[in-house]
Amino acid sequence: MRFLLTIRLLLLVLLAYIPPLPPPQAAPPAPDHNPQATSTLEWVQEDEASYPFTWQVFLFDTSRPSETCAVLLEDLKQQQAFLSAYQNPHLLEYARKNEVDWSGYFEAIRNLSVKIYQVGELGALDALSTVDQIPTYFAQTNSASSNPYPVVVMETHANGTIWGLDAKGNHLQLVNRGGLISESAEEQVLEAHKAQFGQDAGKVIFYANLYHEMKHLAQLRQNPALVETMSLDQYQRNEVEAYQVSLNIVLEALSTHGCKSPEPHNDGR
Repeated sequence: MRFLLTIRLLLLVLLAYIPPLPPPQAAPPAPDHNPQATSTLEWVQEDEASYPFTWQVFLFDTSRPSETCAVLLEDLKQQQAFLSAYQNPHLLEYARKNEVDWSGYFEAIRNLSVKIYQVGELGALDALSTVDQIPTYFAQTNSASSNPYPVVVMETHANGTIWGLDAKGNHLQLVNRGGLISESAEEQVLEAHKAQFGQDAGKVIFYANLYHEMKHLAQLRQNPALVETMSLDQYQRNEVEAYQVSLNIVLEALSTHGCKSPEPHNDGR
């Protein structure tokens, strides 16, 4: 309870200090979207400038644990895999040299993250980053054909809003352009997290995801031009900062719940 109260108070403080965005410029037209398809680049709204700016991904594994500590350790492992991928200098260098845009770079991050997750040992990562391996991560993949496969669980949009999913998969606006959180949407998305991850772990993962996206929202509101001008280096830095926020929340929750401490993670700092 103390942990959740602390998280909620911090969220209220953070929201209070984030100014609203100026009126957005016209967004490019949204592509045709099949609402039945699952995509890590999902365009969920068609109104002005509401396309996803960044998103939080969960590697959905068909053999998920159910016990609180096991679920939290699983989430930690996944976030560490994504952080390790973002901190891989070879992937970023290849994207720069080949003029890959940031959404293409994310697809490579996703592919490398799945590999890191599957290897399961951070000490074996060098084998995943050899010169001949790097280009393979930029090849198009069918994300739903593997186990685990990535699914979007929360998004920050280019118009300065945050969206989540309810238990039926409907997109709900959690934070509006004025920086106000919807209590109704928060409750529904939180309930969806609890249904998927368990009562206690679901609360922790929900707030870790929300704070991850709140970090992105702060980055976007500090520099609204990011939507038009974001470089690969800036995108990489933004994601590293956001994953460090969400990882810290999960690590604190592991301690609060008396879970076995995970192995130290070398995040490259």
